Amino acid sequence: MPKARAAAENEPSSAVTKKARARFQSKLTRCQSMHICIAEVRYWSMFRTHWHSYALGVSDGVEHHSPPRPQPKPGARTMKAAITPKYGTPDVLSMTEVSRPEVGNHDVLVEVRASVVTQGDRRLRAADFPGISWLPGRLMMGLFRPKNPVPGTAFAGRVVAVGKAVTRFAEGDDVFGGCMHGAHAEYLAVPEDSPIAPMPRDLDYAEAAAVPYGAITALVFLRDIAKVQAGERVLVIGASGGVGRFGVQLAHHLGADVTGVCSRDHDLVRDLGAGRVIDYTKEDFTDNGERYDVIFDTTLDNNFRRSCGSLTSRGRYLSLHMSASLLFQMGLTALTASRGGPRALSGVAMGDPKQMEAVRELVDEGALRPVIAKSFPLEGLADAHVFLEEGRARGSVVIEVGETRRPGAAEGFRLDPPRSPAATRRARAGSRRPRTHPSLPTPAAPSHGTAVTPRRGVRP
Repeated sequence: MPKARAAAENEPSSAVTKKARARFQSKLTRCQSMHICIAEVRYWSMFRTHWHSYALGVSDGVEHHSPPRPQPKPGARTMKAAITPKYGTPDVLSMTEVSRPEVGNHDVLVEVRASVVTQGDRRLRAADFPGISWLPGRLMMGLFRPKNPVPGTAFAGRVVAVGKAVTRFAEGDDVFGGCMHGAHAEYLAVPEDSPIAPMPRDLDYAEAAAVPYGAITALVFLRDIAKVQAGERVLVIGASGGVGRFGVQLAHHLGADVTGVCSRDHDLVRDLGAGRVIDYTKEDFTDNGERYDVIFDTTLDNNFRRSCGSLTSRGRYLSLHMSASLLFQMGLTALTASRGGPRALSGVAMGDPKQMEAVRELVDEGALRPVIAKSFPLEGLADAHVFLEEGRARGSVVIEVGETRRPGAAEGFRLDPPRSPAATRRARAGSRRPRTHPSLPTPAAPSHGTAVTPRRGVRP
Protein backbone atom coordinates (compact mmCIF):
# COMPACT_ATOMS: atom_id res chain seq x y z
CA MET A 1 0.00 0.00 0.00
CA PRO A 2 1.42 3.41 -0.90
CA LYS A 3 2.61 5.49 2.00
CA ALA A 4 0.33 8.39 1.10
CA ARG A 5 -2.73 6.14 1.16
CA ALA A 6 -1.66 4.56 4.46
CA ALA A 7 -1.11 7.97 5.97
CA ALA A 8 -4.50 9.09 4.76
CA GLU A 9 -6.20 6.05 6.34
CA ASN A 10 -4.53 6.81 9.68
CA GLU A 11 -5.68 10.46 9.59
CA PRO A 12 -9.04 11.55 10.95
CA SER A 13 -11.88 11.53 8.42
CA SER A 14 -12.21 15.28 8.65
CA ALA A 15 -8.58 15.76 7.62
CA VAL A 16 -8.98 13.34 4.68
CA THR A 17 -12.07 15.19 3.55
CA LYS A 18 -10.30 18.52 3.71
CA LYS A 19 -7.39 17.24 1.62
CA ALA A 20 -9.75 15.69 -0.94
CA ARG A 21 -11.65 18.92 -1.21
CA ALA A 22 -8.39 20.83 -1.57
CA ARG A 23 -7.22 18.51 -4.37
CA PHE A 24 -10.60 18.78 -6.10
CA GLN A 25 -10.58 22.57 -5.75
CA SER A 26 -7.07 22.69 -7.15
CA LYS A 27 -8.09 20.59 -10.15
CA LEU A 28 -11.21 22.72 -10.61
CA THR A 29 -9.16 25.90 -10.48
CA ARG A 30 -6.71 24.53 -13.04
CA CYS A 31 -9.62 23.42 -15.25
CA GLN A 32 -11.29 26.82 -15.00
CA SER A 33 -8.01 28.55 -15.74
CA MET A 34 -7.51 26.33 -18.77
CA HIS A 35 -11.02 27.13 -20.06
CA ILE A 36 -10.44 30.83 -19.46
CA CYS A 37 -7.17 30.65 -21.38
CA ILE A 38 -8.86 28.80 -24.25
CA ALA A 39 -11.66 31.37 -24.28
CA GLU A 40 -9.13 34.20 -24.31
CA VAL A 41 -7.22 32.58 -27.17
CA ARG A 42 -10.46 32.16 -29.12
CA TYR A 43 -11.49 35.73 -28.37
CA TRP A 44 -8.19 37.25 -29.41
CA SER A 45 -8.09 35.02 -32.47
CA MET A 46 -11.57 36.19 -33.50
CA PHE A 47 -10.70 39.79 -32.67
CA ARG A 48 -7.45 39.59 -34.63
CA THR A 49 -9.24 38.06 -37.63
CA HIS A 50 -12.01 40.65 -37.46
CA TRP A 51 -9.49 43.45 -36.99
CA HIS A 52 -7.44 42.39 -39.99
CA SER A 53 -10.58 41.89 -42.05
CA TYR A 54 -11.06 45.63 -41.82
CA ALA A 55 -7.46 46.23 -42.82
CA LEU A 56 -6.45 48.72 -40.14
CA GLY A 57 -2.74 48.96 -39.66
CA VAL A 58 0.04 51.13 -38.34
CA SER A 59 3.22 51.46 -40.33
CA ASP A 60 6.13 53.70 -39.41
CA GLY A 61 4.00 55.34 -36.76
CA VAL A 62 1.42 56.48 -39.31
CA GLU A 63 -2.10 55.08 -39.20
CA HIS A 64 -3.38 54.08 -42.61
CA HIS A 65 -6.36 52.36 -44.16
CA SER A 66 -6.15 49.79 -46.89
CA PRO A 67 -8.19 50.44 -50.04
CA PRO A 68 -11.67 48.90 -50.29
CA ARG A 69 -10.39 46.38 -52.82
CA PRO A 70 -7.00 44.69 -53.26
CA GLN A 71 -4.26 47.02 -54.45
CA PRO A 72 -4.27 47.27 -58.25
CA LYS A 73 -1.71 44.99 -59.81
CA PRO A 74 0.87 46.50 -62.14
CA GLY A 75 -0.84 47.10 -65.47
CA ALA A 76 -4.32 46.41 -64.06
CA ARG A 77 -7.20 48.65 -65.10
CA THR A 78 -8.20 51.04 -62.34
CA MET A 79 -11.01 53.44 -61.59
CA LYS A 80 -11.77 56.35 -59.30
CA ALA A 81 -13.99 55.57 -56.35
CA ALA A 82 -15.15 57.19 -53.15
CA ILE A 83 -14.51 55.18 -50.00
CA THR A 84 -15.70 55.16 -46.41
CA PRO A 85 -12.74 53.64 -44.52
CA LYS A 86 -14.53 54.00 -41.18
CA TYR A 87 -17.85 55.12 -39.73
CA GLY A 88 -18.21 58.78 -38.89
CA THR A 89 -18.99 62.26 -40.17
CA PRO A 90 -18.82 63.24 -43.86
CA ASP A 91 -15.11 63.97 -43.37
CA VAL A 92 -14.35 60.23 -43.45
CA LEU A 93 -15.23 60.10 -47.15
CA SER A 94 -12.27 60.24 -49.52
CA MET A 95 -11.26 59.46 -53.09
CA THR A 96 -8.86 56.73 -54.20
CA GLU A 97 -7.84 54.57 -57.15
CA VAL A 98 -8.98 50.95 -56.99
CA SER A 99 -9.12 48.05 -59.42
CA ARG A 100 -12.13 47.80 -61.66
CA PRO A 101 -14.55 45.12 -60.49
CA GLU A 102 -14.28 41.75 -62.16
CA VAL A 103 -17.23 40.49 -64.16
CA GLY A 104 -18.60 37.08 -63.20
CA ASN A 105 -20.65 34.82 -65.43
CA HIS A 106 -23.91 36.32 -64.15
CA ASP A 107 -22.68 39.89 -63.66
CA VAL A 108 -23.24 43.13 -65.54
CA LEU A 109 -20.46 45.74 -65.59
CA VAL A 110 -21.90 49.26 -65.65
CA GLU A 111 -20.05 52.46 -66.43
CA VAL A 112 -21.70 54.67 -63.81
CA ARG A 113 -22.79 58.05 -65.12
CA ALA A 114 -24.71 59.24 -62.06
CA SER A 115 -25.53 58.11 -58.53
CA VAL A 116 -27.54 59.57 -55.67
CA VAL A 117 -26.88 60.31 -52.00
CA THR A 118 -29.87 59.13 -49.97
CA GLN A 119 -30.77 59.20 -46.29
CA GLY A 120 -29.92 55.50 -46.28
CA ASP A 121 -26.40 56.29 -47.51
CA ARG A 122 -26.02 58.87 -44.77
CA ARG A 123 -27.06 56.36 -42.12
CA LEU A 124 -24.73 53.69 -43.48
CA ARG A 125 -21.82 56.13 -43.42
CA ALA A 126 -22.49 57.07 -39.80
CA ALA A 127 -23.60 53.56 -38.70
CA ASP A 128 -26.81 55.26 -37.60
CA PHE A 129 -29.04 52.20 -37.59
CA PRO A 130 -32.32 53.05 -35.84
CA GLY A 131 -34.00 51.01 -33.14
CA ILE A 132 -33.53 47.26 -33.07
CA SER A 133 -31.76 47.33 -36.43
CA TRP A 134 -28.52 48.59 -34.83
CA LEU A 135 -26.93 45.20 -34.14
CA PRO A 136 -28.15 43.46 -37.32
CA GLY A 137 -27.05 46.51 -39.29
CA ARG A 138 -23.58 46.44 -37.80
CA LEU A 139 -23.22 42.70 -38.30
CA MET A 140 -24.35 42.99 -41.92
CA MET A 141 -22.45 46.14 -42.88
CA GLY A 142 -19.42 45.82 -40.63
CA LEU A 143 -18.91 45.79 -36.87
CA PHE A 144 -16.05 48.29 -36.61
CA ARG A 145 -15.96 49.75 -40.12
CA PRO A 146 -17.75 49.13 -43.44
CA LYS A 147 -17.00 45.75 -44.96
CA ASN A 148 -17.53 47.28 -48.40
CA PRO A 149 -16.05 50.78 -48.20
CA VAL A 150 -17.33 52.04 -51.58
CA PRO A 151 -20.74 53.61 -50.78
CA GLY A 152 -23.71 54.33 -53.01
CA THR A 153 -26.93 52.37 -53.46
CA ALA A 154 -28.64 53.90 -56.53
CA PHE A 155 -27.18 54.55 -59.97
CA ALA A 156 -27.69 54.97 -63.69
CA GLY A 157 -25.19 54.21 -66.43
CA ARG A 158 -24.26 52.21 -69.50
CA VAL A 159 -23.45 48.50 -69.69
CA VAL A 160 -19.88 48.01 -70.93
CA ALA A 161 -19.52 44.25 -70.37
CA VAL A 162 -21.67 41.26 -69.44
CA GLY A 163 -20.96 37.78 -68.13
CA LYS A 164 -21.28 34.71 -70.31
CA ALA A 165 -24.57 33.65 -68.70
CA VAL A 166 -26.26 37.07 -68.83
CA THR A 167 -29.40 37.21 -71.00
CA ARG A 168 -31.28 40.34 -69.87
CA PHE A 169 -28.72 42.94 -70.91
CA ALA A 170 -26.16 43.55 -73.64
CA GLU A 171 -23.21 45.86 -74.05
CA GLY A 172 -24.37 49.40 -74.75
CA ASP A 173 -27.66 49.19 -72.82
CA ASP A 174 -28.58 52.13 -70.59
CA VAL A 175 -29.67 50.85 -67.17
CA PHE A 176 -30.68 52.18 -63.77
CA GLY A 177 -31.31 50.51 -60.45
CA GLY A 178 -30.17 49.82 -56.93
CA CYS A 179 -27.34 47.91 -55.27
CA MET A 180 -26.05 47.18 -51.78
CA HIS A 181 -22.92 49.31 -52.25
CA GLY A 182 -20.45 50.56 -54.83
CA ALA A 183 -22.43 53.13 -56.84
CA HIS A 184 -20.10 56.04 -56.02
CA ALA A 185 -17.42 54.78 -58.41
CA GLU A 186 -16.70 54.93 -62.12
CA TYR A 187 -17.62 51.26 -62.63
CA LEU A 188 -19.96 48.90 -60.84
CA ALA A 189 -20.48 45.15 -61.23
CA VAL A 190 -23.92 43.89 -60.22
CA PRO A 191 -25.59 40.48 -60.62
CA GLU A 192 -28.09 40.23 -63.45
CA ASP A 193 -30.90 39.45 -61.00
CA SER A 194 -30.30 42.68 -59.04
CA PRO A 195 -33.00 45.38 -59.02
CA ILE A 196 -31.87 46.92 -62.32
CA ALA A 197 -33.79 47.62 -65.51
CA PRO A 198 -33.45 49.48 -68.81
CA MET A 199 -33.59 53.23 -68.29
CA PRO A 200 -36.84 55.12 -68.95
CA ARG A 201 -36.75 56.56 -72.43
CA ASP A 202 -37.32 60.22 -71.47
CA LEU A 203 -34.81 60.58 -68.62
CA ASP A 204 -31.12 61.37 -68.68
CA TYR A 205 -28.69 59.55 -66.39
CA ALA A 206 -28.94 61.98 -63.47
CA GLU A 207 -32.74 61.91 -63.49
CA ALA A 208 -32.80 58.12 -63.76
CA ALA A 209 -30.42 57.72 -60.82
CA ALA A 210 -32.80 59.78 -58.68
CA VAL A 211 -35.66 57.32 -59.19
CA PRO A 212 -34.86 53.86 -57.68
CA TYR A 213 -34.46 54.66 -53.97
CA GLY A 214 -37.76 56.44 -53.39
CA ALA A 215 -39.77 54.76 -56.14
CA ILE A 216 -39.01 51.17 -55.10
CA THR A 217 -39.78 51.95 -51.45
CA ALA A 218 -43.09 53.61 -52.32
CA LEU A 219 -44.02 50.78 -54.69
CA VAL A 220 -43.36 48.05 -52.11
CA PHE A 221 -45.21 49.79 -49.28
CA LEU A 222 -48.20 51.25 -51.11
CA ARG A 223 -48.85 48.74 -53.89
CA ASP A 224 -47.59 45.47 -52.38
CA ILE A 225 -47.99 45.83 -48.60
CA ALA A 226 -50.96 48.21 -48.23
CA LYS A 227 -52.56 47.30 -51.58
CA VAL A 228 -53.93 50.81 -52.07
CA GLN A 229 -57.15 50.88 -54.09
CA ALA A 230 -58.77 53.61 -56.16
CA GLY A 231 -60.94 55.89 -54.06
CA GLU A 232 -59.09 55.28 -50.79
CA ARG A 233 -57.78 58.18 -48.75
CA VAL A 234 -54.00 58.15 -48.28
CA LEU A 235 -52.01 60.40 -45.94
CA VAL A 236 -48.26 60.68 -46.65
CA ILE A 237 -46.18 61.93 -43.70
CA GLY A 238 -42.96 63.50 -44.95
CA ALA A 239 -44.47 64.15 -48.38
CA SER A 240 -41.62 66.41 -49.53
CA GLY A 241 -38.90 63.88 -48.65
CA GLY A 242 -37.09 61.40 -50.88
CA VAL A 243 -39.61 58.58 -50.37
CA GLY A 244 -42.60 60.81 -49.70
CA ARG A 245 -42.41 62.52 -53.10
CA PHE A 246 -42.74 59.17 -54.87
CA GLY A 247 -45.36 58.04 -52.37
CA VAL A 248 -47.57 61.00 -53.27
CA GLN A 249 -47.16 60.36 -57.01
CA LEU A 250 -47.77 56.62 -56.77
CA ALA A 251 -50.82 56.94 -54.52
CA HIS A 252 -52.23 59.51 -56.94
CA HIS A 253 -51.56 57.17 -59.86
CA LEU A 254 -53.35 54.33 -58.04
CA GLY A 255 -56.44 56.52 -57.85
CA ALA A 256 -56.25 57.47 -54.19
CA ASP A 257 -57.23 60.81 -52.67
CA VAL A 258 -53.83 61.99 -51.38
CA THR A 259 -53.03 64.32 -48.49
CA GLY A 260 -49.42 65.31 -47.85
CA VAL A 261 -47.89 66.30 -44.51
CA CYS A 262 -44.74 68.44 -44.68
CA SER A 263 -43.36 71.77 -43.53
CA ARG A 264 -42.29 73.23 -46.88
CA ASP A 265 -42.56 72.86 -50.66
CA HIS A 266 -46.35 72.73 -50.44
CA ASP A 267 -46.87 73.77 -54.06
CA LEU A 268 -44.42 71.12 -55.23
CA VAL A 269 -46.25 68.41 -53.25
CA ARG A 270 -49.56 69.54 -54.74
CA ASP A 271 -47.98 69.40 -58.18
CA LEU A 272 -46.93 65.81 -57.49
CA GLY A 273 -50.55 64.81 -56.96
CA ALA A 274 -51.62 65.73 -53.43
CA GLY A 275 -55.13 67.14 -53.24
CA ARG A 276 -54.36 68.73 -49.88
CA VAL A 277 -51.17 69.62 -48.00
CA ILE A 278 -50.97 69.94 -44.20
CA ASP A 279 -48.18 72.03 -42.68
CA TYR A 280 -47.36 70.10 -39.51
CA THR A 281 -45.78 73.21 -37.94
CA LYS A 282 -49.20 74.86 -37.97
CA GLU A 283 -51.69 71.98 -37.88
CA ASP A 284 -51.79 68.52 -36.33
CA PHE A 285 -53.44 66.04 -38.69
CA THR A 286 -54.61 63.98 -35.71
CA ASP A 287 -56.79 66.87 -34.49
CA ASN A 288 -58.71 67.72 -37.67
CA GLY A 289 -61.18 64.83 -37.45
CA GLU A 290 -60.21 63.38 -40.83
CA ARG A 291 -59.98 59.61 -41.34
CA TYR A 292 -57.65 57.86 -43.76
CA ASP A 293 -57.52 54.35 -45.16
CA VAL A 294 -53.71 54.41 -45.34
CA ILE A 295 -51.16 56.49 -43.45
CA PHE A 296 -47.71 56.19 -45.05
CA ASP A 297 -45.14 57.43 -42.51
CA THR A 298 -41.84 58.02 -44.32
CA THR A 299 -40.15 59.53 -41.26
CA LEU A 300 -38.17 57.54 -38.72
CA ASP A 301 -40.69 58.18 -35.96
CA ASN A 302 -43.19 55.61 -34.77
CA ASN A 303 -46.47 57.54 -34.96
CA PHE A 304 -48.82 54.54 -34.86
CA ARG A 305 -50.41 55.30 -31.49
CA ARG A 306 -50.82 58.95 -32.44
CA SER A 307 -52.23 58.01 -35.85
CA CYS A 308 -54.72 55.37 -34.70
CA GLY A 309 -57.47 57.93 -34.22
CA SER A 310 -57.00 59.12 -37.81
CA LEU A 311 -57.36 55.66 -39.37
CA THR A 312 -60.56 54.02 -40.55
CA SER A 313 -61.72 50.75 -39.03
CA ARG A 314 -59.72 48.82 -41.64
CA GLY A 315 -56.96 51.40 -41.94
CA ARG A 316 -53.30 50.54 -42.47
CA TYR A 317 -50.39 52.39 -40.89
CA LEU A 318 -47.16 51.94 -42.88
CA SER A 319 -43.82 52.80 -41.32
CA LEU A 320 -40.27 52.72 -42.67
CA HIS A 321 -38.95 52.61 -39.10
CA MET A 322 -38.68 49.05 -37.78
CA SER A 323 -38.55 49.43 -33.99
CA ALA A 324 -39.27 47.04 -31.13
CA SER A 325 -42.46 48.91 -30.25
CA LEU A 326 -43.65 48.80 -33.86
CA LEU A 327 -42.97 45.05 -34.06
CA PHE A 328 -45.08 44.59 -30.93
CA GLN A 329 -47.84 46.73 -32.40
CA MET A 330 -47.66 44.81 -35.69
CA GLY A 331 -48.08 41.51 -33.85
CA LEU A 332 -50.88 42.83 -31.67
CA THR A 333 -52.86 44.36 -34.54
CA ALA A 334 -52.40 41.21 -36.63
CA LEU A 335 -54.09 39.19 -33.88
CA THR A 336 -57.02 41.62 -33.65
CA ALA A 337 -57.36 42.27 -37.41
CA SER A 338 -60.12 39.67 -37.79
CA ARG A 339 -62.28 41.64 -35.34
CA GLY A 340 -61.59 44.90 -37.15
CA GLY A 341 -59.41 47.84 -36.25
CA PRO A 342 -56.37 49.50 -37.83
CA ARG A 343 -53.18 47.59 -38.52
CA ALA A 344 -49.52 48.54 -38.21
CA LEU A 345 -47.42 47.30 -41.12
CA SER A 346 -43.80 47.53 -42.15
CA GLY A 347 -41.34 45.71 -44.35
CA VAL A 348 -38.07 45.82 -46.24
CA ALA A 349 -37.94 47.37 -49.70
CA MET A 350 -34.96 45.54 -51.20
CA GLY A 351 -36.32 45.60 -54.74
CA ASP A 352 -36.09 43.04 -57.54
CA PRO A 353 -36.00 43.13 -61.36
CA LYS A 354 -39.80 42.92 -61.69
CA GLN A 355 -40.30 45.88 -59.37
CA MET A 356 -37.69 47.90 -61.26
CA GLU A 357 -39.45 47.07 -64.52
CA ALA A 358 -42.70 48.28 -62.96
CA VAL A 359 -41.00 51.51 -61.90
CA ARG A 360 -39.64 52.03 -65.41
CA GLU A 361 -43.12 51.55 -66.88
CA LEU A 362 -44.58 54.04 -64.40
CA VAL A 363 -41.95 56.60 -65.38
CA ASP A 364 -42.59 56.01 -69.08
CA GLU A 365 -46.33 56.43 -68.46
CA GLY A 366 -45.68 59.74 -66.73
CA ALA A 367 -46.89 58.59 -63.32
CA LEU A 368 -43.50 59.10 -61.64
CA ARG A 369 -40.93 61.85 -62.06
CA PRO A 370 -37.83 62.68 -59.99
CA VAL A 371 -37.13 65.99 -58.27
CA ILE A 372 -33.48 67.02 -58.32
CA ALA A 373 -32.24 69.57 -55.78
CA LYS A 374 -28.51 69.78 -56.46
CA SER A 375 -25.69 68.05 -58.31
CA PHE A 376 -22.14 67.40 -57.10
CA PRO A 377 -19.11 65.85 -58.80
CA LEU A 378 -17.81 62.55 -57.45
CA GLU A 379 -14.99 64.41 -55.69
CA GLY A 380 -17.63 66.45 -53.84
CA LEU A 381 -19.35 63.47 -52.22
CA ALA A 382 -18.51 64.71 -48.70
CA ASP A 383 -20.08 68.09 -49.51
CA ALA A 384 -23.17 66.28 -50.79
CA HIS A 385 -23.49 64.45 -47.47
CA VAL A 386 -23.16 67.74 -45.57
CA PHE A 387 -25.80 69.32 -47.81
CA LEU A 388 -28.16 66.43 -47.10
CA GLU A 389 -27.51 66.42 -43.35
CA GLU A 390 -28.17 70.15 -43.05
CA GLY A 391 -31.68 69.58 -44.37
CA ARG A 392 -31.29 71.90 -47.36
CA ALA A 393 -32.13 69.29 -50.00
CA ARG A 394 -35.47 70.05 -51.66
CA GLY A 395 -35.11 67.01 -53.86
CA SER A 396 -32.60 64.30 -54.72
CA VAL A 397 -28.88 64.98 -54.30
CA VAL A 398 -27.17 63.69 -57.44
CA ILE A 399 -23.52 62.70 -57.87
CA GLU A 400 -22.39 63.20 -61.45
CA VAL A 401 -19.77 60.51 -61.98
CA GLY A 402 -19.56 60.87 -65.75
CA GLU A 403 -21.44 62.48 -68.61
CA THR A 404 -25.07 62.64 -67.54
CA ARG A 405 -26.56 63.90 -70.80
CA ARG A 406 -28.23 61.19 -72.81
CA PRO A 407 -28.92 61.42 -76.53
CA GLY A 408 -32.62 61.08 -77.23
CA ALA A 409 -33.81 61.96 -73.72
CA ALA A 410 -36.62 64.51 -73.49
CA GLU A 411 -34.55 67.09 -71.69
CA GLY A 412 -36.55 69.09 -69.22
CA PHE A 413 -39.86 67.35 -70.00
CA ARG A 414 -42.20 67.04 -67.07
CA LEU A 415 -45.86 66.48 -66.25
CA ASP A 416 -47.87 69.18 -64.54
CA PRO A 417 -49.24 67.39 -62.46
CA PRO A 418 -49.01 63.60 -63.02
CA ARG A 419 -51.68 62.69 -65.54
CA SER A 420 -53.15 59.66 -67.21
CA PRO A 421 -51.07 57.60 -69.68
CA ALA A 422 -53.26 58.84 -72.56
CA ALA A 423 -52.68 62.46 -71.59
CA THR A 424 -48.99 61.71 -71.21
CA ARG A 425 -48.76 60.34 -74.74
CA ARG A 426 -50.56 63.41 -76.07
CA ALA A 427 -48.17 65.67 -74.19
CA ARG A 428 -45.15 63.82 -75.54
CA ALA A 429 -46.45 64.25 -79.06
CA GLY A 430 -46.41 68.02 -78.56
CA SER A 431 -43.74 70.46 -77.51
CA ARG A 432 -41.02 69.25 -75.15
CA ARG A 433 -39.62 72.59 -74.16
CA PRO A 434 -38.51 72.81 -70.51
CA ARG A 435 -41.29 73.93 -68.19
CA THR A 436 -41.21 74.71 -64.50
CA HIS A 437 -43.89 74.84 -61.88
CA PRO A 438 -45.51 78.31 -61.94
CA SER A 439 -44.71 78.80 -58.24
CA LEU A 440 -40.99 78.27 -58.78
CA PRO A 441 -38.62 80.63 -60.59
CA THR A 442 -36.74 79.40 -63.64
CA PRO A 443 -33.11 78.88 -62.55
CA ALA A 444 -30.03 79.63 -64.56
CA ALA A 445 -28.00 76.71 -65.84
CA PRO A 446 -25.71 75.74 -62.94
CA SER A 447 -22.25 74.33 -62.81
CA HIS A 448 -21.19 71.43 -60.62
CA GLY A 449 -22.30 71.94 -57.05
CA THR A 450 -24.70 74.79 -57.84
CA ALA A 451 -28.17 74.58 -56.34
CA VAL A 452 -31.05 73.91 -58.70
CA THR A 453 -34.61 74.87 -57.93
CA PRO A 454 -36.40 71.52 -57.76
CA ARG A 455 -38.38 70.67 -60.84
CA ARG A 456 -39.89 67.32 -61.57
CA GLY A 457 -37.89 65.61 -64.24
CA VAL A 458 -36.00 68.77 -65.19
CA ARG A 459 -32.25 68.89 -65.46
CA PRO A 460 -30.16 72.03 -65.80
